[in-house]
Amino acid sequence: MLSMTVQGYLRNPHRQIRLIPVYIGYEKVVEGRTYLGELRGKAKKGESILGLLKAAKTLKEHFGKVSLAFGDPIDLKKTLDQVAPCWHENYESSDKPKWLPTAVRALSHEVATGINNTATLNGANLCALGLLTAPSFTLESSNLSHFIHFSQKLHNQLRHKGDAPVNHQTSEHLIAEAEKLELITRLPHTYGDLLQLNEQQALLMTWYRNNILHLFALPSLVAFCFNQQNQYTRNQLHELLSTLYPFIHRELYLPWQGDDLHHQIDAIIHFFTEQKLLIDDGKYLVRVSPYQEQGTLLTLMARPIQPSLERGYLMVALLLHFGSGSFTTEALTTECQVLAQRLSILHGLNAPEYFHKPLFHQLAELLLSLDYLQSDEGGHLTFGSSLEWFSVQCRPLFDPALRHSIRLLTHQPKHAIKKQDD
Repeated sequence: MLSMTVQGYLRNPHRQIRLIPVYIGYEKVVEGRTYLGELRGKAKKGESILGLLKAAKTLKEHFGKVSLAFGDPIDLKKTLDQVAPCWHENYESSDKPKWLPTAVRALSHEVATGINNTATLNGANLCALGLLTAPSFTLESSNLSHFIHFSQKLHNQLRHKGDAPVNHQTSEHLIAEAEKLELITRLPHTYGDLLQLNEQQALLMTWYRNNILHLFALPSLVAFCFNQQNQYTRNQLHELLSTLYPFIHRELYLPWQGDDLHHQIDAIIHFFTEQKLLIDDGKYLVRVSPYQEQGTLLTLMARPIQPSLERGYLMVALLLHFGSGSFTTEALTTECQVLAQRLSILHGLNAPEYFHKPLFHQLAELLLSLDYLQSDEGGHLTFGSSLEWFSVQCRPLFDPALRHSIRLLTHQPKHAIKKQDD
């Protein structure tokens, strides 16, 4: 669609064209049951008059509110001037310019980032963010309330130009709305109620969580660095985050690059120290004890971004085990998908996107663009010491039990890997 828009503009460049990013946020999707069925492999049902009549009953249910938010306009001419400065020269309407794919990719990234920047917080996606990170998808009511309140403050503090308006509802009100929508389950208890997701709810809530994951991706990445390591100097933390950030930047369409990224990291560090999740002793940034209330918050905040990083670590481990030149891109992404699916079963990661094949293909392209991988004439992926260096940097960040599982999965006999013919 964007490609056709650009080509149409080239035929009449005197017109001003601006694209408006639009975010639509649901507290509960009407097609929830259909979505769950499709995730489990059921075929998508076709539209029919009978289906429409049956839907009338569904529409009487409570689905909460819908948020509609508009992002900053994207000037098509400005984007083309940046990506292809000579775009207006020697254009023939029958030709497809060589720069067109590059321009469309840049425009696509702007649109997706613009939509992300306008995402809104509600009870469904904030409860999903908290409960999906908790062991057994269960938290004490007070802990979930504290986490939601913290997430609201974090978002409000870090929101930048173009972000959607702030949601001022209390965490208790947001939790009550999620309960009313039957998205979470309350378990009454003498020592304090528990809030929980059953298996069906957990699967559906991944959709809501993913709608706002990008808003908390960078704070989650900062918190993740302290998962297994207690302290860093500020420079050490910035260097580590610069190494890890590309692996979430492309997948989640995050807006920061260069100095903007480091300014945002500093703002997150300042907020974490202000909220006493981290202590700045003048030399080191030190995490508080995970057994303290603020330490629990840091642990919960670290978990949303973990699956994205695990996929990258799994791919790197597989490459290093089988050696340079062992895979084509297609064979690598297929094998990673199979192993990730097994890993998700072993560790109870109830999220189909965890082993979504296009994400592994995107990871392979990223490793190529960052020069961790190269492609030889036969299409096989080769690498040198830089990939080993990257693995050494990342290895201490992951839980030893997870590293052990990945090592067992990737250390298969070489004949077990089905190499794809050229």
